[in-house]
Amino acid sequence: MPEYDCFPLWEEVVDGVKNVDPSTLPLSPELQQDLDKWADDYESTMNPDYPPESGFPSAEIAADFDGRGHELWQRLTKELTDNAKISYYSVTDGTVRT
Repeated sequence: MPEYDCFPLWEEVVDGVKNVDPSTLPLSPELQQDLDKWADDYESTMNPDYPPESGFPSAEIAADFDGRGHELWQRLTKELTDNAKISYYSVTDGTVRT
């Protein structure tokens, strides 16, 4: 799940969630780079002058971003198949996929 000023990965813990640096996980360098790029792309939607106006400039760009996130979720699931249950939060429809 993307969030401003955060890594795009989260871990559910007893008292909530914690942000996870992809470099701390057994992921391929390519996947780590793609996660970083995806997070940077989300970060670029932030309006620092007026944060409530942050967001994607169009529905098409949001859909493309969401599609790339879905692909990353599938790749994470493959690479961490024995280590974690991976879910994906869609920025376009607000649903969680497991």
